[in-house]
Amino acid sequence: MQMKKNRLRKQDLRGKVRQQGMSSFENVEAIVLEGDGSVSIIKKEDVKSKDALEGVLEK
Repeated sequence: MQMKKNRLRKQDLRGKVRQQGMSSFENVEAIVLEGDGSVSIIKKEDVKSKDALEGVLEK
């Protein structure tokens, strides 16, 4: 699993989600580990097109 391989913990991801002003993973369309090691959170409400998610693995 990529989270373990990259040493990401669910509690870290919860913090990232909260930093985006969300209180639940239900509001998250995607969490993307970027090439530079940063994490991007894509909100469901912001998704009009999924072009930027092309090539991202779904798990």
